[in-house]
Amino acid sequence: MTTITIGEHTLKLYSSIKELPISLSKQMSSYLLQDTGIGSSITDVDDHLAKLIKLVGSDRKEDVLEELKNLRFNLFSMLSKIDYRSLAFGCLIESVDGQKVEDRSTETLTALIDRIGITEGQLDEYLTEVKKNWIRSAA
Repeated sequence: MTTITIGEHTLKLYSSIKELPISLSKQMSSYLLQDTGIGSSITDVDDHLAKLIKLVGSDRKEDVLEELKNLRFNLFSMLSKIDYRSLAFGCLIESVDGQKVEDRSTETLTALIDRIGITEGQLDEYLTEVKKNWIRSAA
C-alpha cells in the first residue's frame, strides 16, 4: 500500500497487482481497456474520425462498423462525463481519510474522484507508476 496526499485528503492506494483484490483488478483492467480502445475525450473522437477516414475507402466494412460503434460509445461517454482513466484510478483507492471505499459503482467512483480534486497531471503520475509496478509484479 502507498499513502498519498491530494489537497486536504489522505488516500491509501493499492500499489501493486499483488495487493489488489481480483474483483478490483478486473474492474480496473476493464476501465483501462475502455480508455485505450474507446476513450472519452474530444481527442479520442478525433482519433476515431481519423481512423474512419482511412477505413472508409477500403473494403473493410466490418472494421468501419466497429470504428463507428467505438465512436458512438466514445461520444456517449464524453457527453455522460465518464472518464475511464479516473475510474481506473478509483479502483486503486483503498481508503480516503481513513474511510474504506466500499462502493465501486461508476457514479460513486466519479463522485469520489471529483471530491478528492485530483488533477490530470497527478492522475497521469499515479497511473503511470502503478502500471510500472503492475508490470514488475506480473513478471
